[in-house]
Parts: sequence; C-alpha cells; structure tokens
Amino acid sequence: MEFEAAVYRLRLRLGLVDLSEIVEWADYQISHSNLVSESILAIATLAKSERNKALSLLNELSSSVSDLAVLPKVLGDSAKQIRERPGLSPNLAKEMYQISVENKYEIPNDLSLIEWFDDAYSLAISAEHGTTNEVHQRLVGFANRFASTR
Repeated sequence: MEFEAAVYRLRLRLGLVDLSEIVEWADYQISHSNLVSESILAIATLAKSERNKALSLLNELSSSVSDLAVLPKVLGDSAKQIRERPGLSPNLAKEMYQISVENKYEIPNDLSLIEWFDDAYSLAISAEHGTTNEVHQRLVGFANRFASTR
C-alpha cells in the first residue's frame, strides 16, 4: 500500500487526480483490510478542498517512497490524460522540475527530460522559442515512453 499511496500523492501533486478519487481509494482500503491506519481513515473523511491535508496524509503513508521513484508509473498511467488535457502540462512541467530540484538534480537518464519541460514552456509562452503545443506534444511522447514499458 505504501507504493500505491506514493503514486496517489504524486498524481495529486501533479494535478492528475481529483481528491474524490483518493477518497474512493481510501474507502476501498478500509473495506478490504483488517488493519487500517489512522491516515487512511483521515483521508476517507476529507473534503474536496483539503488538498494539502491529503498530500500530508499520503506522505505519512508513503514517506519512504520518493516522488522520483513513482514518477515513471505516474507518467505511464497518465499518458492518455496528459495527451487529452493539454492544460495540465505547464503545471506538470513545473512540478517535475521541482522534483529534480528536490533530488539535487540527480535524475536517472530515463527521466532526465523532466528538467527540460518547465524551461521549454517558459520559452514558448514568452514566444522566444517554440510553441506550447510543441512542448505539450513532446511531454506526451515522454509520458508514452513509460506507458509502453509498464
């Protein structure tokens, strides 16, 4: 359950899941487990506006699993969503860059592009280089690489 909680934590951070889906996941955990943590019980009772509290509780459940460790799964699972909802991509790019910063820029080669997308969006938005659509398409291709390897 720790890895699964980390996946939900990162999906929420990246804007790829609604809090209601996380509450449903917590409800499922409660109904299918004999021993339920206080964090799961607290998640199950969250209101839609309590995003930060949800992140904190998910972190309690998954503190030994880094965002970087679950990023390939999250990207692969969300590739279709990223493709169909281009408005998500700028925030996704910014949060992926932040993950790189949090890991002191020590990123595995297969994830090295996470440092590129935020700058690419900034350049495209300021009309200095490329378009946001081009960056989005490259982000979709990046996410698809992980969808095909799961």
